[in-house]
Amino acid sequence: VTIQVVVSSLVAGQSLEIAVPLSELVDIAEEIARLKKELSQLEKMKSSQQAKLSNESFVSRAPIEVVDKEKLKLKEFEDKLDKTRLALESLEST
Repeated sequence: VTIQVVVSSLVAGQSLEIAVPLSELVDIAEEIARLKKELSQLEKMKSSQQAKLSNESFVSRAPIEVVDKEKLKLKEFEDKLDKTRLALESLEST
């Protein structure tokens, strides 16, 4: 697995691409374990958020701003889950 970083300068059209092998920076097995733990925690938080938003009493009584904020949190958990799954799949395929 290689990390690629693109650094753009202030001059239009100028950029530098750097590729660094991830295996030289991180213990892959340790990172896989960390990502699996993070996935588990994120799934629990997502489930909790879904339960809150499916609670008709909460949704009907809470101000719309609060409900919208909770929906945004759910979306953020889903996005983090997607990114974490992709990272894990990438590491496990090496």
